[in-house]
Amino acid sequence: MPLLLKHKQPLTGIWKIEESVDELKTLLGENSLYKTVPPMLKTEKRQKEWLATRLLSRELLGEEIIIEYAENGRPELKDSPFHISISHTTGYVAVLLLNSPFVGIDIETRNNRILKIQKKFLCEKEYKSIDAEHEADHSLIYWSAKEVLFKMLGQEGVDFKQDLHITPFSFKESGILIANETKTAEKQSFQLAFEVMPDYVWVWSLESDD
Repeated sequence: MPLLLKHKQPLTGIWKIEESVDELKTLLGENSLYKTVPPMLKTEKRQKEWLATRLLSRELLGEEIIIEYAENGRPELKDSPFHISISHTTGYVAVLLLNSPFVGIDIETRNNRILKIQKKFLCEKEYKSIDAEHEADHSLIYWSAKEVLFKMLGQEGVDFKQDLHITPFSFKESGILIANETKTAEKQSFQLAFEVMPDYVWVWSLESDD
């Protein structure tokens, strides 16, 4: 079982997808609530991500709970005190469970493609803080953090450059970030955690009292 890692505080984990669709179904078991993959998931990649997400969620929760979706596409757990966020990238899925309704997780494969769009999502202060020696990874942390903040807000029409802000930070392989949004009247601030791993970068929100 390629459960790559599992954290208890907060409750989060990553699944490395190495199985076939049939193998993932077998792992879920005959009595699973998820025996049938939704017909709109046409590709093998999407089917694997869907199945692996439900396996990982069950592993974290210790039981199988139905994942539903709100009108805006945000995942929700039926009859559970937890709020859930889901992310996937090539070969991996990540899940975060929090008591706070402000929940977000993002996982991104490490590559240099992010350099082509830096100035589309980084403000001047953020851009100037980028470590030249680790430019791609540093930029990817910023991007992933803004993806997390976007998920936490759950709103449409959000501009990553104008509405979402990460307090500039020095590059390192793990740490805590301060994220702020100016999209809403509340102008909320949150703490996010991040890690740079050999194949991917991931960022997740921490528990909030709100």
